[in-house]
Amino acid sequence: MADDVATLKLAQQMLNFTVVEKDSKRREALADQIGELKPTTQIALLQAMALVNATEGTDTKRCAALADKIDGLLKLHNTALIAEQMAMALCNASIIGADTERRETLAARIGELLKCHNTEVIALAKARVLYDATESQMDPARSEALADQIGELLEHHDIVEIARLHMEALENAYDQVTGLNVRLRVSLARRVVEAKSLYETRSRNVQA
Repeated sequence: MADDVATLKLAQQMLNFTVVEKDSKRREALADQIGELKPTTQIALLQAMALVNATEGTDTKRCAALADKIDGLLKLHNTALIAEQMAMALCNASIIGADTERRETLAARIGELLKCHNTEVIALAKARVLYDATESQMDPARSEALADQIGELLEHHDIVEIARLHMEALENAYDQVTGLNVRLRVSLARRVVEAKSLYETRSRNVQA
């Protein structure tokens, strides 16, 4: 038991180092060292958290590669907490260097995690990536469809942040309307007003 406590303490210390370490590859190396300590679920979770730290500030390909490492841990230790770490890594992969198609693929991968582990953290990660996809999208109809996917998440996870992302995704779709497509512009304008009202209501309920 004493060895287990000491090992966990060492793993936690190494995880803490990944927070202050500026070099992503060094953070990844520390994560790998955590994984070498002991093949337990607790250690695997700490390793997954360190791998998420390694994704901070890196491009989409590297983030996805680090997420794949977490996926390997998830196959050995299928827990919601490790699945959440993988979702966070995939979410970070949508920030730097990802185009719309890439972001939709990342959202789909997070969606697969959500099927097995239906948690708020994973739902929010998917919503963020779907929103990011509307940022780089030029087709308002496609952006509206992506916003609808966020709306579906909101039906199952009543979270203010998801409501905000839903509203802003619809705003992106509205801003992308060009030419004389008056019908779509009016339809989206109405949807934005409705989504804004729902978001503001949820925000007030949280603050109350």
